[in-house]
Order: sequence, then structure tokens, then C-alpha cells
Amino acid sequence: MSVAFFGTVFGRLEYKGVLYKLLKLPLDEESKKRIDEYKQKLNDLIYSTAPWIITDYVFKIIDKKLYLTSIHFQRVSSNVIENEIVNIFGKDKVFIPLTGDIKMFSRSKEMVKNGGVQHSFYTITLKVDKGTLLKTSNVEWKNSGMRVLKNYIPE
Repeated sequence: MSVAFFGTVFGRLEYKGVLYKLLKLPLDEESKKRIDEYKQKLNDLIYSTAPWIITDYVFKIIDKKLYLTSIHFQRVSSNVIENEIVNIFGKDKVFIPLTGDIKMFSRSKEMVKNGGVQHSFYTITLKVDKGTLLKTSNVEWKNSGMRVLKNYIPE
């Protein structure tokens, strides 16, 4: 079993001009079903489910509504990454009627402190009802630890 970290991202969401990272895809059941059906229609050798292969979902809040704007799969046969949203849904953006919370995060600047490097990030929770943004809450700064830089070369 593995643990998600900052580099483990399953999608991105553009909100107020900033691209945030998502650890969970905010997809409704119908959208998941259509994406899975599309993948099953393809030859198994065209796409890989290996964890190092790129699958990128991009969402966007437009006029307080949640939309899926692109799905990129990496083709194993040619190493080409293509946007498949039109092939799956027949249009260039899809309204996602999700109800619940969407947690997203972004890394802040690296800060040098006391001879070390400190990484921080913040999370934002969007409350969504049937695909409509209700409110934004829980802006939390998290400290992912401090690494002290040491000189291991003997003088």
C-alpha cells in the first residue's frame, strides 16, 4: 500500500486563475462510467494503467459551475498524449453534477530557514451541490517538514 504525497496527483482544477492539484477526481458516477466504457472500447495495448503513465484530468470552475475540460491519456504505442474529452463526451467541456467537497492544494514558495529548506502548502475545500459552487472554506497552511542542509564533506 502506498501513501499519496505532493507528487501524486490525479487531476487538476483551475479556480480563479490558479491551477490547483487534486488527490481525488471530482467525477460523478455517470461520467466515470462513460470514461470507463471508452477505455474498454480501445485495444488494451493502446493505453496503459501503469502508475507512471500519464493520465491527466483538468477541471475548471466557470460561472460557479464545475466542468471537466480535458482528459489526457498517454498512448503507449506512440508516447503521444492526446486530449480525449471530445471522443468520450462529444464536446470540449462537460458539466459535472457532483455534490460534496472538493479538496485541492498548491505548494507555496520554498522558504530557507536556519540553514534548512522548508516546504509548505495550503489546501482549499470547495463545497459543491449538483455541480454548483456554494462556498470556499478551510484554507489551511500545512508544513511538510524541514530538512536541514548539512555539509558532509570533511574539511
